[in-house]
Amino acid sequence: SHFDEVVNLPGQCRIFARTADCSVHAFQLENLPIWGIQPHPEISISEGQHFLQAVIAGGVTNPDIFQDALDSSPKDSGLIFPLIENFLSSKKPVG
Repeated sequence: SHFDEVVNLPGQCRIFARTADCSVHAFQLENLPIWGIQPHPEISISEGQHFLQAVIAGGVTNPDIFQDALDSSPKDSGLIFPLIENFLSSKKPVG
């Protein structure tokens, strides 16, 4: 459900995770302990499908875009798990 995503960042941001489908998966503001991630680890594929069905059933103005997402094959690269693990294992105290 990437209807809204970051596709580029200002020069002071260093992108350190990307795929062919998403140009910005994770980034860091250079020289600062500020990171951002864009994957959606908060829901499973089945929860996402139920969400899309509920949106369509709720009478959204443009249901076609949601139906197209529901009809397409789920894409889960699995990259979120190693990304989060690597982030947590390399996190250094600030100060």
